[in-house]
Amino acid sequence: MRIAVVAPSCTLKREAAAAVQAIVTARADCELVIHPQCFLSEGHFAGPDEARLLALLDVMADGRNEGDLRFEMADELALDLFQVAANRLEHLR
Repeated sequence: MRIAVVAPSCTLKREAAAAVQAIVTARADCELVIHPQCFLSEGHFAGPDEARLLALLDVMADGRNEGDLRFEMADELALDLFQVAANRLEHLR
């Protein structure tokens, strides 16, 4: 199983990421990929809306995730990201 972490509401501390990575590595039955966007900071968020959306799109486009792609996120973040995605898609037209 491959687990990708993207678009947290706040900046992920590198120490926390390393600790979780060590736990996952010890299990040997899954892979953890933490998108670089997680370490960005803008206000209290892990980077601006566009960076968080692009990280999500990167994970969605990664062919290694095709077998089992699931998303877990807080309701308020989901609504914000869907609005950002809709705005971005409208802008690309």
